[in-house]
Amino acid sequence: MANNLVFNNVADQLKTKVYGDNSGTTKAIAVDSDGKLLVGEIGTVTTIGEVLNVQSVDLVDAVSTVSTVSQVLNVASVDAVDAVSTVSTVSQVLNVASVDAVDAVSTVSTVSQVLNVASVDAVDAVSTVSTVSQVLNVASVDAVDAVSTVSTVSEVLNVASVDAVDAVSTVTYVSEVKSITDTVNINVVGNGFVHDIGTAAAIAAGNTVTVLTKDTSEVNVTSFYIKRTGGSGTVETWLQISPTNVAADYIDDPYVVTLTDDTPTILDPQRYLKYTRVRAKAIGDTATVVARYNGHY
Repeated sequence: MANNLVFNNVADQLKTKVYGDNSGTTKAIAVDSDGKLLVGEIGTVTTIGEVLNVQSVDLVDAVSTVSTVSQVLNVASVDAVDAVSTVSTVSQVLNVASVDAVDAVSTVSTVSQVLNVASVDAVDAVSTVSTVSQVLNVASVDAVDAVSTVSTVSEVLNVASVDAVDAVSTVTYVSEVKSITDTVNINVVGNGFVHDIGTAAAIAAGNTVTVLTKDTSEVNVTSFYIKRTGGSGTVETWLQISPTNVAADYIDDPYVVTLTDDTPTILDPQRYLKYTRVRAKAIGDTATVVARYNGHY
C-alpha cells in the first residue's frame, strides 16, 4: 500500500533484531538484561596495541598464549588467574594495585621493568626466571615457598620487608643486609687449607739454620709442626717473623722450644707480619729437623 509506514513512528518503541553467521547457521546475537552483548569465548588474540584502563576482572580461567602486550597503563584489581602457561614479552607494567593469588607461572622470559608492586600475598612456586633487569620497590612479600633458579637480578633498590624465605640455593653478591632476625646458615665460598714441609738435614753442632719459610699474610690460622727426625743433638727451635723476605728484617717470635728427643712440638706465631720462618739450632751433636706448615683461610 502506498505511503504505508514500514517502521513504528513512535521512537521509544523502535526495535530491531541483529543476526550473525555461526558456521553457516544464522543465529540472533544475544544480550544481557542491560542490553550488553554476551561474549562467550575468545580463542586467539594475536596483538593488543594498547589497553588504557581495566577496572576489574573477576576471573580468568585460562590464557594459553599471549604473544605481545605493548602497554598496560592500569589494572585496578585482578581477583584470580588460575593458570598462564607462557608470556613471551611484557614491555612495561606501570602499576598493579593488588594481586591476591597466582597459583603457578611456568616460565617468564624477560621482564624489562616493574616500577611498583604494592603487595603480593603469596606466590606458591616460580620455576625459572631468566632475567629481571630492575625492580625499584617491593613494599612487602609475605611468603615465597621456593624459587628454584634465578639467573640474574641486575639491581634491587629497596625491599622493605621479607617475612620468610625457605630456601635460596645461590646468591652471588649482596651489598647490604639491614637485619636478620633468625639463625641463617652461611657457607662462605673460598674457605680452604694450605700446607707445606721443609727439612734441614744433619745440622752441625752449634749451627743455626732456616728449616721452612712461608708467606702467612692471608691465612687466618697458622701452625708449624716441628720434629727432630735424625741425629742425637739437642735442638732449639723457634719462629721468626718479618714484613719482607729479607734475612736482615726477621725478628724472633718470643717463644723457644728445646727438643731433646724425637717428640714433636707445635709453634704458632704470637704476632702478625707477612712472612714466618722456622729456625733450628743443633747443640752438642748433629741433628735433622723437619717442619710441617698447616694453614686455614
